[in-house]
Amino acid sequence: MARIVLIWEMGADLGHITRMNMLASNLSIRGHKVTAIFSDLSYLTQFYPGPNSASYQILQGPCWPDRRLRLSRSPANLSEVLLSVGFYQPQTIADKLVQWQALFSQLQADVIIYDYAPTALLATRKISCHKINLSDPFSNPPVCSPLPLFDRHAKVSETNLAISESKLVSCINQAAHKTGLTGIQYAHELFAADTTFLLSIPELDPFAHLRRSEKYIGPFTNPQTGKLPLAWNNTTKKKVFAYLKPTWPSLEVFLDVASQLPIQGRFFIPNAPDTLLSRHQKADIEIVTTPYDLSSVRDCDLAVCHGGHSTLLQSSLGGVPTLLIPLQQEQQCIALKAVDSALALTLGSDITSPEVIGSCINNVLLSEHLRQKTKSCAQQYQQQFAKPALEFVTEYVESVL
Repeated sequence: MARIVLIWEMGADLGHITRMNMLASNLSIRGHKVTAIFSDLSYLTQFYPGPNSASYQILQGPCWPDRRLRLSRSPANLSEVLLSVGFYQPQTIADKLVQWQALFSQLQADVIIYDYAPTALLATRKISCHKINLSDPFSNPPVCSPLPLFDRHAKVSETNLAISESKLVSCINQAAHKTGLTGIQYAHELFAADTTFLLSIPELDPFAHLRRSEKYIGPFTNPQTGKLPLAWNNTTKKKVFAYLKPTWPSLEVFLDVASQLPIQGRFFIPNAPDTLLSRHQKADIEIVTTPYDLSSVRDCDLAVCHGGHSTLLQSSLGGVPTLLIPLQQEQQCIALKAVDSALALTLGSDITSPEVIGSCINNVLLSEHLRQKTKSCAQQYQQQFAKPALEFVTEYVESVL
């Protein structure tokens, strides 16, 4: 029986904790002593009535306060993201490192698996065990300096990026010195591990051209318990799935447009108010606040989302073209790559014109080029990912024990 520790430190939403929970549960079932350290335990209510009801040990990890440094512009790369969330304060970093060191002094891990956990990686550099990075491309930068731009069109010079990286490295090294750790020379060293698995495909990785030894393994297949079937009426109308946020300012315009098109719509809008649900439900339009089971997404003609990596990856591997409406930086970064790969088109989140929104929906539905590219992508990875990613990682972990 091996002692395996999984860590999720930074980032938001369900994606990180969902995959960590799946892997922790799988390793626990196979007889290993598993401990998962999560920065936010509130998400666990999606899976368990309480932390003690899981099949593995769950601990609260050091978390970063949601007080962001006000920059003169949006962060242009991951170095600047880290500075903005607290890495500009050496003492704050040092405090987190001390907390991580205290946790690991008790755990005596044989293998550690990290998901967007730079401070934990730094804190465990002296621990002799196998270290695995398991994440999406956005939160695991390539080995280069300075770290690359999220948006290749951004008017940010290499000099500016180098200055930001120098500031980040200086703050980290001051913290490392205070806690008895060796420093780093480049920002990418924060994410150094023995092995890195990317839960993605190159077609959705903005930094694919800079990768070296990272291995793409596709997504963990989500458990479908509690999810709604993605069912369709027996009609020739095009089938459109959407996962949209109620905070998107043009949501109601989109719903009005969709209701007038000759389509069937299955729209997941978490936390949508009852007034919105009652106003826009139509004969062919279903709006729900519970996630759909996307195992049958391949039956759709179009997927619409904001560019969340997990949803976009599932639609692409299902051979379904996507209309992307990015709301934030990570989504915009992924959307640019998806468009380059001819797997998607984009719609600006500030667009309010019904004519433009309707035209974008039709452009994706009618594009033979997008349809063929996504079908080809899906066929390629059906063969390449013959072994599910969860099974692949589980077997790899056991092979290094």
